[in-house]
Amino acid sequence: MEQNTNETKAPQAQPAAAAPKKRSKGFLIVLILLVLGGGWFAYSKYTHAQHHEETDDAQIEANISPVIPRVPGYVKAVLVKDNQVVKKGDTLLILDDRDLVLKVQQAEAALATSQSNLGAAQATTNASKATIAAQMQALVLLMHK
Repeated sequence: MEQNTNETKAPQAQPAAAAPKKRSKGFLIVLILLVLGGGWFAYSKYTHAQHHEETDDAQIEANISPVIPRVPGYVKAVLVKDNQVVKKGDTLLILDDRDLVLKVQQAEAALATSQSNLGAAQATTNASKATIAAQMQALVLLMHK
């Protein structure tokens, strides 16, 4: 089967310049939305990280020295700054002493009341001793008659 080579082929018309392909507007809109969404996500994670500290194992490494107060109370003033080197005996903070002053005043009032009650009890005891002594003398006089 031979083909006839004498047949004339119609020349194909080639365009003079190749026209650029048109991009879909939908693709461009989706790309812009993805870039904006990614930027917003990155910005929100960055601002969150600036204000929150997170660890995988919920532990951080630090030199911590416990401070154990001798008396409870509210802090009135802090005299040291973060990471400041302090020495033994340095004043770290000042406690609000209003509660302690009130407790001292209550204790002094209770002491005064107790001393007053003690004085009254001693007076009653002395009066009872005097009454007993008088009754003993009266009994002795009655027995000698």
